[in-house]
Parts: sequence; C-alpha cells; structure tokens
Amino acid sequence: MHGQAVLWVNGVPRWLASQPEGESFAYSVIEGGLVLGSTSSFTRTDHWIYSVKTNSYRILAPTTLQISQLTGMNKHQDILGTTWDEALGQHVPFVWPAGGQPQRLAVPSDQTLYAMDDISDEGLIVGRLYLPDGQHTSYLWKSSSAEPARLPGINDTGVWARDIQGSWIAGGDTDIDDVTGLLWNTGNTSIVQLEDRVVDLNRSRDAVTEGRFGPLGDYPSVIIKSDGTKITFPQGTLLEHIFERNTRWTAAGYDVSSGELVPVVYACG
Repeated sequence: MHGQAVLWVNGVPRWLASQPEGESFAYSVIEGGLVLGSTSSFTRTDHWIYSVKTNSYRILAPTTLQISQLTGMNKHQDILGTTWDEALGQHVPFVWPAGGQPQRLAVPSDQTLYAMDDISDEGLIVGRLYLPDGQHTSYLWKSSSAEPARLPGINDTGVWARDIQGSWIAGGDTDIDDVTGLLWNTGNTSIVQLEDRVVDLNRSRDAVTEGRFGPLGDYPSVIIKSDGTKITFPQGTLLEHIFERNTRWTAAGYDVSSGELVPVVYACG
C-alpha cells in the first residue's frame, strides 16, 4: 500500500528504494543519472543519492537537522529542503552544499515557511512564504545568509515560482481566476507575461505551460519557445518537464485522456 519512486532508464522502469520494505520518494534527477530521494520504514528514514551508472545508493550522512523534506538538487549536488525547528515550533528552509553541512536559510521575522520549490545550478533558490495576512507567495534567495526578495506579481497578487534555470524563474499567478504565466529575470526581477502558468523551463528560456484536464476546463500543455513560437500537444497532455534543446527528448509528463495518469515522453521535430 506504499508508494515507491520509479526512474525510467531508456524507457525501462527501475524501482528505487534503499530498504526492501518502506515508502520511497524521488525529488530530483540531474545530469549523469543521479537521483535525490528518500526511503522511510518503521525503523528509519534514509535520504539518498542513487546512481544509475553503479545502480547503488549513497546514504546521506546524518545531520543535526531534523529533516522534514528534501525538495531539489542541482548539478553540483547542493540539496534544498526543510527542517523542523523545535524552538520555533515550525518548519524552516535549509540548503545543504555538496561536501558541506546544512545551512538554514534566512526568513523575514514576520513570515513563516509554506514550501521550498527549486535550486539552480548557480545556487539561487525559490520558495514560498506565508504573508502576515495568511496568503503565500514566492521569494528568491541569492544567498543563505541574506533575507529573500519577494517576486512581484500582477496587481500585487501572490505568485508561485516553480522552476529556476540560469537567469530565469518560471511560474505564474496564484489567483484561481487568473492563469497568467510569469517569467522573472533573476538580475532585476523584471516580468515577462505568458498565456498560462509555467511548470518548467530550460536554460534556453523555452517554457512548458500547465495545461488542464477535467470538468472545469480541458486544454493541453503548450511549449512556448523563447522566440514566441509554440508547440501544442494532444488533448489530455499535462507536461511536467522540458528538456534542454538539441537533446533526444523534448518534454515529459502525463497523458490523462484515458482518465488515468500515463507517463509519456515526447520528441518533437
């Protein structure tokens, strides 16, 4: 009855777990076939990095932090996550530099953590904090010691930044009546507006939109390239990832047209 992480290697599923009995989750896959994940059983929780090449797990060393969740990993194997702070009685964000010790991220004194979302290869981090009025919105951390900067939205509404690649952040408005997609430049947080919320971005600034399927709407994900050209996918396609240009695959996600989640990968000409 437990979920288990799965990695497709050349189209063949490979189940991931560091313990034979337990529930596993995978959070991030990076170049070279390394996967960040965890396995929990009644006796312990392992946090691990799995290698496709060696088909083995490197169990991350215990830390003084009470890790709540791992969120992402960049190509340097810097890890992003959240930990429980007993003194504050709340979850707080941390970054775990490769080969170093976890470092808590600064959070403004009047705000608390909602979720952490992504870490770039350059070490920039996006996550969401609760505002004093109970709403939540996205922030950008440029260092672990400095307080983050709030990402602007349209008409000062909340935003959800889902992905960060190079000098660009991708996401959208959190208003359920507004499906505006947003791209922010990390240098000056200037905004580019797109037709729908963005779920993923590559380093060429090609974006994948969210897509919808259900009684409240039914339209597929769209790739919007940095030059404005578009690739529209079949109805019922909900994409989650866009690959870098000039690689074997273009995008990956789900085909839900049958009513079930069917994982798919696309190669577009």
